[in-house]
Amino acid sequence: MAVDQMRKNVIPIKKQPDNNKNLTEEANEDSFEFKNFLAPDDLQESARKIFYSVKKALNKMGALNSADIYLVAGFARYSDMANEINNIIAEEGYSLSDNNGKLSAHPLLKEARAADILAMKYADKLGITPEARTAIIVESNKSGKDRV
Repeated sequence: MAVDQMRKNVIPIKKQPDNNKNLTEEANEDSFEFKNFLAPDDLQESARKIFYSVKKALNKMGALNSADIYLVAGFARYSDMANEINNIIAEEGYSLSDNNGKLSAHPLLKEARAADILAMKYADKLGITPEARTAIIVESNKSGKDRV
């Protein structure tokens, strides 16, 4: 009878698709509050890894909020995009020559810079840049409470 009562009190955890098994295992390491803090389906595998590593770091710092899922996803998306573009540029070279031998900057440099800027904006909002952490520490010292 006691076992039946215990089974009624167990809340089932939503099963994740098998294609992201290793990443959902990382997600399941969190407290119950963040079980549904999962990477959006449209994130690529490399961006998902960034998503879960940032989530884990913020959770350890005690700075993770369930409303941050879109910020973490945005940071992961643009960080991954910047990494991919920078890898292409590194392979092809920072300057390219046209048919006449005239050198010009790689056309993806603007895209890489834009992705880097967006990733840093998300990082600032999440409090994971050194400047953002310093601001949090200064604010906590003013209020007399430790936030970090």
